[in-house]
Amino acid sequence: MDAVISSLRIGPEVNFCYIILCPETNQCGLIDPSFEFDRVIEWVKTFNPKDPPTVKYLIATHGHRDHAGGFPQMLERIPHAKVVAHEKEEERLKKINVPLHLSLRDEEEFQIGNIRIMALHTPGHTEGGCCYKLGNQIFTGDTLLWVLAAVLTFPGAATKTFLKVLKD
Repeated sequence: MDAVISSLRIGPEVNFCYIILCPETNQCGLIDPSFEFDRVIEWVKTFNPKDPPTVKYLIATHGHRDHAGGFPQMLERIPHAKVVAHEKEEERLKKINVPLHLSLRDEEEFQIGNIRIMALHTPGHTEGGCCYKLGNQIFTGDTLLWVLAAVLTFPGAATKTFLKVLKD
């Protein structure tokens, strides 16, 4: 059975939170759920109102406030959830009080129920920026933005590395 994938527009900076749900196990992961915590939790429940999905992972594409800064508040509401990110984001996450439970490397896979997801290390916006690939879907966070100049001026941006990743 295929994963259920959906997005929810959240926050003052027009970010998106994504759900990856395994319908066979009723487990899910949330990508970048950093704003409107109660709204996100209510949204998750809509996928199976009689038996709300279990949030297994909070998945960070990178450790900036607008993507992972709300993870402490999410963990208060969902204490059994584990934080997933690339290993090179650990220090950035610590600075915003986010524990890293599952530290990934490039092309390492993890599972949500029966759904396999591959981490793709995409440094540039941050050194530990990561995309997540699921079949022919890819979740990019801020790896690809409309205005690249804005991305590459953030503190800690690795501009040369980012341009190399795009070229390769």
